[in-house]
Amino acid sequence: MKMWQDFLSSATKDQVWQALRYTKQGGQQTTNALKSREGVMAESWEDKAEWIKEEAFPKPLKGVERKA
Repeated sequence: MKMWQDFLSSATKDQVWQALRYTKQGGQQTTNALKSREGVMAESWEDKAEWIKEEAFPKPLKGVERKA
């Protein structure tokens, strides 16, 4: 589990999509444009990857310790 968490926390944009493929059934799929909570649209592959990483694998809050 620690290796997976380390992988996700330092994932590059390519690795974000790789992680998504590992966790989804049905193989590679395309995604529509994504809309942020602020209403900003992400259509590029790079922007989508960054947003997916931020939402699916958020960084821990300052002062909050993760338990293994």
